[in-house]
Amino acid sequence: MKISIDHVTNSSSESFGTVIGDSLAAILFGIPFVSATLGDKSGGGDDDSGDEGSSGGGGAGEFDPYPSDDPKDEPGTMIQKNPDGTTTKTLPDGTVGTKMQDGTIYVKSPDGTTGVITPDGHESYTSPDGTKTEVYADGTAWQQNPDGSTRTEYPDGTIRVYGSDGSYAAQNPDGTVEIREPGKKNIEVLDKDGKTIGIKDDFGTHISKDADGNISGVSVDESGKEMNVSGNINDKITFTDGKGSKVVINKDGELESGKIVDDNGYTEIDSEGNLKGEHTDKETGVKTEISGHPESGVITIKDSNGTNTTMNGDKVTGTMVTDQGKITIDADGNIDAVNADGSTDTVRNNPDGSTTWTNKGADGVETNAVVKPNGDYEAKNSKGESMTIVSNPDGTSTMTTKDAEGNVTTVHGSPTSDVTVNTPDGGKIIISQNGGMKMTDKDGNTKSFTPEEVKNAAPGMLGGMK
Repeated sequence: MKISIDHVTNSSSESFGTVIGDSLAAILFGIPFVSATLGDKSGGGDDDSGDEGSSGGGGAGEFDPYPSDDPKDEPGTMIQKNPDGTTTKTLPDGTVGTKMQDGTIYVKSPDGTTGVITPDGHESYTSPDGTKTEVYADGTAWQQNPDGSTRTEYPDGTIRVYGSDGSYAAQNPDGTVEIREPGKKNIEVLDKDGKTIGIKDDFGTHISKDADGNISGVSVDESGKEMNVSGNINDKITFTDGKGSKVVINKDGELESGKIVDDNGYTEIDSEGNLKGEHTDKETGVKTEISGHPESGVITIKDSNGTNTTMNGDKVTGTMVTDQGKITIDADGNIDAVNADGSTDTVRNNPDGSTTWTNKGADGVETNAVVKPNGDYEAKNSKGESMTIVSNPDGTSTMTTKDAEGNVTTVHGSPTSDVTVNTPDGGKIIISQNGGMKMTDKDGNTKSFTPEEVKNAAPGMLGGMK
């Protein structure tokens, strides 16, 4: 449900329907019913009115219905005293209310709406479509609709409506109106003429604006951080806090200058767009400094661990030190890394467009790999193991691996073709595009499996062939 100002200005009868609009509470459950009708004629009042009520049936039996003689009731309203001490009132439209001995009243209307009124004056109604309405003793009325939206009216005239889509609207006794559109954080406050005079939100933000555009108030973010707001929307707006933070926004909403101070340090940008800052991690004690000019895209970061990097657009150069090791990147994108476990990595971008990677493991094994411009890949290590991936003219690829014992396995295929695997023992496995499989051993014996068999096969099913 998307709410608008119309939802705020609707009358109670439009908002709460027949139950509240026609005031069953007043007609059936109000003072006339409880004190004058049920109170007197159920034996709870004085003796004279009780006797009169008993004889109101014109000679009928003690528990037979009789017409109400209460001038506040509609003509045709019937009263019935029940053997269990309760009293039932039936209105001409078929609405029925029963007052229990403890003063609780139960009601049911012809449309299926049911309600309960407790002796303390609290009323609760449920409609057949799931609409729920509560009327409290102080006069507050609340309604929840089937779509989850709610509306509350308070004795002072305040009306608040919450839409199921997150929207919100309110009308205050002073004539001001509050509106929040779906998906928005801020609530706009309007005066009687529909002019914006302030904003607020659920976190505590409250900022007012006068006719000349002067604003003042407090801005609160989701973490609870507060900043005082002052200025003029036609000139500049300044945000400050008690820790030394100060942010200035121009009339176009652009940052003019600012300094944000927190428990770990500060970040500052001046009127020329120059950035600087300093923060210390409380847990590690590492101090980080930042400087540069964000608009030009150049930012430098240094820390007490030895990090010194420069970001220029999407290009990063310098040295980064973390608990995982140390990485150095030069202007050509070449990388030298010393890892925490003692292993090293080097990456070199070659003039022919290929990239060479060398890893020296902590175990002493050295691996060298080359990635060519067309995606072909070659790798080998000091243990005698190797792998190559070669692109074929027909669009397929062939991957060949060799283990330390010299056993060779090849895989041939592509995502859009059958894949062929040549096993070290001279056999062959062909995996088709539909998921089927054909196995051929070194002697030429074959065994085929349907896609379903492959899918459901146990590990042993695809073992050696006899």
